[in-house]
Amino acid sequence: MRGKKEHVILSNNEQEQLIGLSRRQNASYKLVMRAKLILMSASGKDHKAIAEKLDIQPRIVTKWVRRWNETATIETMVIEDRLGDLERPGAPNKFTSEQKCKIISVACERPEVYNRPITHWTNKELTDEVIKQGIVSKISSRHIGYILKKNNVRPHKIRYWLNGKPDEKKMKK
Repeated sequence: MRGKKEHVILSNNEQEQLIGLSRRQNASYKLVMRAKLILMSASGKDHKAIAEKLDIQPRIVTKWVRRWNETATIETMVIEDRLGDLERPGAPNKFTSEQKCKIISVACERPEVYNRPITHWTNKELTDEVIKQGIVSKISSRHIGYILKKNNVRPHKIRYWLNGKPDEKKMKK
């Protein structure tokens, strides 16, 4: 985009929200910087001056000013969404949230409940069980391990966190 650079025109409401966002202590660094960028552009500053002030590349200023202006027609869009990252390309999730919850649910039960002759779940045993139950048609034991790790579920520690024994000392009192 050579020549005249775009600028932002803000409503009073947008300006107030952006000022609040730029001062918010618990907002992410990216959102604060983008809010400041839009405010500076609305005040008429040149893209190069904004980039120098915020210590970013001028192309980033151009990108966010353009994206802000493109989303200006969507009145229902929240300011944070307008300044947020877009969805990245990639393969869609293979399993739904419901399926993942069911896998975790099985992992949180004792293997004996499912007539498994083991004392603790392994990823391989869990894989066999969730396929047998029809929760998923196909899944690798590595992926089972990934789901459990991401949700901080450790079925091999079932004795320690699921079925703790009552404290004998407290029982005597």
